[in-house]
Amino acid sequence: MTNQLVTKRKIQQGIMKYALFTIAIVAIGGYFGFQHYNEYQAASTALSQENLKLAELKGAADKIKKEYGELKKDMDKANSGVNESIEKILPASENFTDLARDLDKYFLNTSFGVAPMFLSDLRFNAARTGAEEFATLPFSMNISGDEVGLKQFLDFIEKSGDLNSRSRLLDIASVTLSYQNRQASTEENAATSTPTALSAAKLITASINLNAYFQKPLENNSTATNK
Repeated sequence: MTNQLVTKRKIQQGIMKYALFTIAIVAIGGYFGFQHYNEYQAASTALSQENLKLAELKGAADKIKKEYGELKKDMDKANSGVNESIEKILPASENFTDLARDLDKYFLNTSFGVAPMFLSDLRFNAARTGAEEFATLPFSMNISGDEVGLKQFLDFIEKSGDLNSRSRLLDIASVTLSYQNRQASTEENAATSTPTALSAAKLITASINLNAYFQKPLENNSTATNK
């Protein structure tokens, strides 16, 4: 009987130790598990924040990329317009055909003073592609009209080469003027709304020598560079 009690007590003590050991293991495991869970939660929160920042950076990068694309498109368009203007102002060749057409259009479409302006005897000479910075196309012409119209044309030449108007770059080499008094006939006085001004206007004939400029041929540029 005594042995049975001793054995039973040992068994109970063993169960108690095992239970305490199990509780200790569970407690330690729970503690470390809780610590790892907190670390996991912190890492998960940090990862979420980093993903949010990454999304914001990606959005900012996409916005900058879009703005750059629009800016580049505008710049390309502006550069294209500038290049077209330069080609009009300083063409790649002498291009006297377009120059003659532009001069005819100017005299046909411009509103002058009392008397209309007329262009005549337009002649182009041989182009010069020598040592100057640009190649030169000399030409001459006669214009007739009144002083107001002549001044308008001289202003037109002075303002040539403007990027906005895209007019061919020109300058005047020499001008020779001859005047004559206009004596209007009775029929002309009856037809015009300003007979006194027209009949009193001094007619001018101007013989003008001019230069039109264009880009030097590539072989000339290469020769000048080598020198």
